[in-house]
Amino acid sequence: KSMSDVVMPLGETISGNAKKVQEVEGEWKDAYTEFQMDSMEEEREEQELLKEERLERTEEEKLEQEMLMAEREAQSLQMDVEEQKVNRAERAAQSEIQVLEREERAKKIKQALRQQVRQAKAELKREQAATAKARDA
Repeated sequence: KSMSDVVMPLGETISGNAKKVQEVEGEWKDAYTEFQMDSMEEEREEQELLKEERLERTEEEKLEQEMLMAEREAQSLQMDVEEQKVNRAERAAQSEIQVLEREERAKKIKQALRQQVRQAKAELKREQAATAKARDA
């Protein structure tokens, strides 16, 4: 065989192997690029999920705060209602006390007036008795 008969097929084999290596490298690069793209996409999705979770937590915290505020407001209103009831009861009691005090004063005035009437009648009887004695004498 001649040298070119040996070299030519060897060159073709080397050339074919180089093409295969390039194909495999290309496939590997494509696969690696796809892997990187997938990884970046997963990272983006994870970040998006974390962001959504933070927003949900923030919303939940806001709702909890609003509920606490509403509870405090309700307690405050309840206390206001209770205070108003107490104030009304106190005013009613004061009115009742004033009525009773007026009734008590009225009784004392009646008693004093009756006493004055009794004294006036007794005075009148004494004067009538004195006048009758003076007439008889």
